[in-house]
Amino acid sequence: MLGLGEGSEQSQSQPPTEKVTSYLAWPLAVASVLAFMPQGGLGLLIQLYLHQLDSAPFLISMAACLASMGILLGGVTWGALSDMTRRKPLLAALLGAGAVGVVSQSFLLPPAGVLAGFFVSLFMLTGFNPVVMRIISGGSSSLRRGRNLSILVVFRSIGFMLGSLVAGFALSSLGFRLSFIVFAAFPLAAMAFVLRLPRECVATTSKRESVFVGMGRKGLGSLYFATALRQAGMVGAFSLLFVHMASLGIAEGAMGVARSVNPAFQIPALLVFGQLADRLSRKGIFVLGFGLSVLVPVIFGFAKSALTVTTGFIILGISFTALYIGSTAYIGDRIPAERHGAMLGLYESSRGLGGVVGPLIAGAIAPVVGFQGMFFVMAGIATAGFLLVLLRRDGNPRVSHSKPSFK
Repeated sequence: MLGLGEGSEQSQSQPPTEKVTSYLAWPLAVASVLAFMPQGGLGLLIQLYLHQLDSAPFLISMAACLASMGILLGGVTWGALSDMTRRKPLLAALLGAGAVGVVSQSFLLPPAGVLAGFFVSLFMLTGFNPVVMRIISGGSSSLRRGRNLSILVVFRSIGFMLGSLVAGFALSSLGFRLSFIVFAAFPLAAMAFVLRLPRECVATTSKRESVFVGMGRKGLGSLYFATALRQAGMVGAFSLLFVHMASLGIAEGAMGVARSVNPAFQIPALLVFGQLADRLSRKGIFVLGFGLSVLVPVIFGFAKSALTVTTGFIILGISFTALYIGSTAYIGDRIPAERHGAMLGLYESSRGLGGVVGPLIAGAIAPVVGFQGMFFVMAGIATAGFLLVLLRRDGNPRVSHSKPSFK
């Protein structure tokens, strides 16, 4: 097993691929799976719990809205902080605080408390992703960045898949209270593995500029905005999807299985797109992801059974993988390594921004146009994002041979 330390003479002499592989040793791999499990399952639990309280569709959609607000704020906050401080204690603190937010749900609070706890949980837990992405992207050469980032997304996908499965079956057998306690245990277990990582150096950086200034100078504005539109369509559709499935008489266990298919299909897709992103056009890969995303809410709109919904989740898994790997590798190519945490965190925040807007629109229009009409509106929003990246010419530089930075 390769070491995980930064800054030592031995680590500085390692080849880039060995150095990045060292960060993906088993403690961080296991921690990644456990850290993403709550993010994969809590949405189902929260949505159905609010539905049990006879909450209005708009209030239920607010759960997804506030979760995305947590991602919006957490992505840019924790991503920027990962450029300036030790990442091992930062990861441990995020996981511990996230567990507290999740366990608060076991008190079966009224809707306001549920929404507040969900926001806190996602604000903290979402920080795990940009911090680890900062480590991997900053330590990768351009020729390996897509493949190295795809390894992280494999762990993320496994966590989402297991979280979705556990949520459906835990709810049907344990009820809401114990299900929330189970999910609070996962980030605590992840923290135990993070604490096994060797001590890290504080990142040293050169002159800083605003992430928004950097976004404009590097021609990334259209990608970030298109990502927000795409995410608005996806999260808006998801914000009432499980309620729609319940109205069709689909059991909770079947919902969890259908949801788990999305990350399950991401895993083999990552093996393909991680390679293609390094060999072909980064932009071509993420444009494909944007285009396939448009199909997902359309399929949900026509769904009458769990099988049809599952088909939508399969396409979502493939589209997300192409979009995410292509976009993050593209961003990593265009910015200096010492700014990877902030700019990748801002990318996560653009996804969070879309996730805030989408559920608000979905919750407002669903009582008027019905679930099917709502899904079609979400498809229209995602189409706008696809057209933006398809038609906008930001330039598509060849993969460069930039040197990795591990600071």
